[in-house]
Amino acid sequence: MHPLPPASPFGADDGSVDPALAAALAAHPDPSSAADRAGVLAALLGARLLVPLVGVSGAEPGQPRGAQLASVTVTGRDGRPALPVFTGLGPLARFDAGARPVPMPAPTVARAALAGDVAALLVDPGGPSPAVVTGAALVLLAQGRAWVRPAEDPDVAAAVAEAAATAGVAVTVSPGPEGGADLLATVSALAGGRWDHARAAAGAAALAAALARDPYLSARCEGGVDVAVAPPTVAR
Repeated sequence: MHPLPPASPFGADDGSVDPALAAALAAHPDPSSAADRAGVLAALLGARLLVPLVGVSGAEPGQPRGAQLASVTVTGRDGRPALPVFTGLGPLARFDAGARPVPMPAPTVARAALAGDVAALLVDPGGPSPAVVTGAALVLLAQGRAWVRPAEDPDVAAAVAEAAATAGVAVTVSPGPEGGADLLATVSALAGGRWDHARAAAGAAALAAALARDPYLSARCEGGVDVAVAPPTVAR
């Protein structure tokens, strides 16, 4: 196993797995569970991860193989690229004993992954407690934020408000139904002081198109956003 780079800000780090991080990953093994995704995210927010670098062929003629280093990506089951990362030198050695470990804070790794169009982090893919960080959890990790429901996320509210302004409608946002979409955006419209269902329906279609174009909402609201039309409530 390689020692950690001496110039690293983690110079005192011997590459051991943090016992608290290992315990948290073992306690939250189900990536399909919202509670387990939240638990993994909470554990990673303050964690150090090791990103493996491997030698690649030189880009210039005559340059020796291995003169350049690059991070490793693998293809996930959905066909999108994923970045394997490790909690310590032991799990990394089981994956590739020749890889050079680069220690980085987990949020920094997540930001780099998103910038590189990587869809997921694979934490300790060879075990003992593998975890997958993708979708909303990856976005929040990159922001250094704990798990919150989309309906409680101010950035989601701002994105919906911007989409509503683009569509020229006013909306109210509420949590989606259990087992359904993450959010429900309800559109109401007035024409001449009266309820105009056709105008509201057209506004709802424009809103749905604007929401679908927003990359943050697509990543943050994994269950989608439903758009509904309802008459406005008139105070008496």
